[in-house]
Amino acid sequence: MRTVSFDRDRALDIAMGVFWEKGYADTSVHDLTEAMGLQKSSLYNTFTGKRELYLAALRRYHARCTEDYALIEASIEPLATVRDFVRSVIDDELGTQGGQGCMVANAALEFGGRDGQVTALTSFNLETLARTIRTALRRAQSLGHLDQSVDAVATARLIVTLIQGLRVVAKGIAPDQRAEWLTSATDTCLAPLG
Repeated sequence: MRTVSFDRDRALDIAMGVFWEKGYADTSVHDLTEAMGLQKSSLYNTFTGKRELYLAALRRYHARCTEDYALIEASIEPLATVRDFVRSVIDDELGTQGGQGCMVANAALEFGGRDGQVTALTSFNLETLARTIRTALRRAQSLGHLDQSVDAVATARLIVTLIQGLRVVAKGIAPDQRAEWLTSATDTCLAPLG
């Protein structure tokens, strides 16, 4: 095992994957050191401990999400991009890693608002996504692609709630029913966007 030098971002990506798959409580320090190729002392020297590594992994997850969010904000077809983004969630959940959910949703479910730092990170991610979608909806309104009567703030929150709900339902519904559930919910929710 490597002990002296390693790529911190790569290590965080690996830790993020382990936490994402198993959750915080079910992930042991051994799971992390094994996956990351580190000795326990290296993990503690770099990240202080499992909790700090988890918080760093949540921050890393947010940073990766913001790359997708930037594409939504930059789109010249904002409504299509928002719809495509939501449908990509369905594709994720129907893919080989289906039912894994979203790390933010998983954290919110696992910690249930009992941990201020985790709640601050999950809230920041959800608010960032809502702001991104709101910006896209307002741009669609300015382009005449979306009726001015649509409340962009409330609709953005609805879409974020839909996305998180899709992730949670995908974890709890039988795989053979997943596509029908996720698709019908998405089509109904996005119908007002045209």
